[in-house]
Amino acid sequence: MFILCGMCPKEGHNYSIRELLLSSLHDRRCQADLCFLFKVINGYVQDPELLSLISFNVNTRRTRNTEIFNIPFHSTNYGQNEPITRILRTANEHSNNLELFGISTAAFKKSFERF
Repeated sequence: MFILCGMCPKEGHNYSIRELLLSSLHDRRCQADLCFLFKVINGYVQDPELLSLISFNVNTRRTRNTEIFNIPFHSTNYGQNEPITRILRTANEHSNNLELFGISTAAFKKSFERF
């Protein structure tokens, strides 16, 4: 890294990522998770068993709750971090900035620039 960019290695990983204009692993994982969820919901990935694991949150009254999905309860960390639960939790965290229906895949990927 030092030879290529002239940076001192002691600056740290986050500094190097910012200087090279790269996304962090966490951000890339969130984007990949949301793209996969978008494709499952909109039928680009056709798997009825996977689609049956996704439970939508339907409010009967207007509330402040803007979460799109119901997340199943897990009593262990292992269960809380399983892929489908992690994906739904990520979607709920970004639900204010997320449009999952009625747009193309390219437009959905472009929407990541907002967050």
